[in-house]
Amino acid sequence: MTGDTKEQAKEKAGAAKATNIAREVGPIRRAYYQRIREAKDRGEFTAWSMIGQPDAIFAAFDVIPVLAENYGPVCAAKLVGDRYCEIAEAEGFSADICSYLRTGLGIAKLQHDLGGEPPDEAPYGGMGKPDMLIGFHSFCDGRYKWMQQLARYLDVPYFGYDLKDWPDGWDVNDPDLKRHMVNHAYEQLKRLVAFMEKVTGKRLDKYRLSEALRCTVKTSELYRKTMALRAAHPCPLPAQDSAALPFPMFVINGYPECVDFYQRAYDEIKYRAENKISSVPEEKYRLIWYWLIPWFYLGLYNWLEETFGAVTIGTGYGGAEIPPSEDMIDYDFPLESMARIMYEGFGSHQTIRRTSAYYLRQAELAKVYDVDGAVCMLVASCRGTTDIYHAWHVLKDNTEDIPALAMEADMVDTRTYSDVMVKQRLAAFIETVDAAKRKRQKG
Repeated sequence: MTGDTKEQAKEKAGAAKATNIAREVGPIRRAYYQRIREAKDRGEFTAWSMIGQPDAIFAAFDVIPVLAENYGPVCAAKLVGDRYCEIAEAEGFSADICSYLRTGLGIAKLQHDLGGEPPDEAPYGGMGKPDMLIGFHSFCDGRYKWMQQLARYLDVPYFGYDLKDWPDGWDVNDPDLKRHMVNHAYEQLKRLVAFMEKVTGKRLDKYRLSEALRCTVKTSELYRKTMALRAAHPCPLPAQDSAALPFPMFVINGYPECVDFYQRAYDEIKYRAENKISSVPEEKYRLIWYWLIPWFYLGLYNWLEETFGAVTIGTGYGGAEIPPSEDMIDYDFPLESMARIMYEGFGSHQTIRRTSAYYLRQAELAKVYDVDGAVCMLVASCRGTTDIYHAWHVLKDNTEDIPALAMEADMVDTRTYSDVMVKQRLAAFIETVDAAKRKRQKG
């Protein structure tokens, strides 16, 4: 971090959690990375993949998903993300490439140099050596090509598949277009199944796939219900806690223990909402933090609470705001059902990014959570935030004068971050939020 010693930065990196369920994630994360490290000894397969993968298929084959993309936040939290980004840049990859992806490229380069073994200093012992790489473009185009680049360093089979984005301006309920999209997704999933059968030497167990799909649907339902409780006053689940909660869903989705975790999450947050338990003694302001967050300094949310009484609601991870729909699912035909989920209900967030419906949904969230201000990091390395000023215009046109702030920073690379500048801008923004809130209260 600019202007900080490494020791000071380490003190800031972590965040004080308000909930018991968020504190449970640490042990789950450690056990997960241990399982990855020991997978070869147990005869298990691992696949480097990314958020949005069809979890039920992975579970049906007992393939452990290793979200190489998600390892970027892990490295950022341990304040080593910069090192791996610099290694990738030394290999010729531009600093404008997503820092999640640069982190993975740096790790893969080191593994290549070490004969396939993760570097000793890698957090939690690294991501192990995968048996396969699985890439797809969903959310942003860099993710599809990224896996091909990782294959330069890792001598393992690579598979890429395509999902179509919903075209802007089209009715999301258009039956003909939806049928076309779903059929395309179904064919891609069949290709993925064939690839995994070849690598693992196993045949797809349709019953196992159906049961895994049941678990993913239930998990998504519980997660959505838990996140919806953030609308309560005061907010029972601040951003520093909600940032931790998606992790089990990313790595053990499709298994009963994942469902159990989110049932506990829902029960605790519901109790906090009903009993008006918050992370601050008095909630003076509610902010919504769109999309990417500073993983190297989640303590920033604690600072906002302690300094201004401002609770932050985080969005962007896990598709929590998309309601699930059981009526589209036929568990006798799980693969077809998974294709439908990609374009309806809680899966559709993967396919309607950057459309008018997407921007209106973000504005709606601000009203649902009754926030006083909106914040987003304008990340030079992330195309997903380059349209944030347009999003702010939509927010302004569809809400009652909610102020918005865009700050230039990165989610992994601390070389872009100035603690002094960020806090000065947030302090000034809180003054604007306060004035707008008083104006609204006067009517």
